[in-house]
Amino acid sequence: MKRTLRRLMSPSLAISALALAVALSGGVAVASVTGLIGTSQIKNGAVTTPKLHNGAVTTPKLAGPGKYHNVGSPGLHFLNGWTNLGGGFAHARFYVDVTGVVHLEGVVTGGTASSTVFVLPKGFRPQQNHAWAVAANGGVEDVDVFSNGDVFAFGPATAAVALDGISFRTH
Repeated sequence: MKRTLRRLMSPSLAISALALAVALSGGVAVASVTGLIGTSQIKNGAVTTPKLHNGAVTTPKLAGPGKYHNVGSPGLHFLNGWTNLGGGFAHARFYVDVTGVVHLEGVVTGGTASSTVFVLPKGFRPQQNHAWAVAANGGVEDVDVFSNGDVFAFGPATAAVALDGISFRTH
């Protein structure tokens, strides 16, 4: 009997049976069935948009952005005289999203020209150096993010430098 059941109970059938049991009971079912397929066994590209049932993916089921890390908080210091601009502008901070992209935001001021503003901790650093043209003092300034974590503001503008729009992959 057990051999026959194993032959008849394919992983797809087992999952379907479990889903049916949950749907009929209106609750949660937990089962220990040999041969169930886990996410690590699903081939890349096997689950596509047309294969998802309408309503299967909703906003509450999606992971939100990562936790913000505020520059200037303990363990994450401004360097070379840089600080937050204030006056209603966002404070310097960053987070990593669910796809591994780091996002910086905020406006900093008062630092030494052509100097490191702060250093990103490990896990938030790009593999390669990147450069962005950003708004600064009504003009444009170069902000680089180096693979060692340095967030570096080039140029003479030290009164206000925007970090908004700077984003990069960590891997």
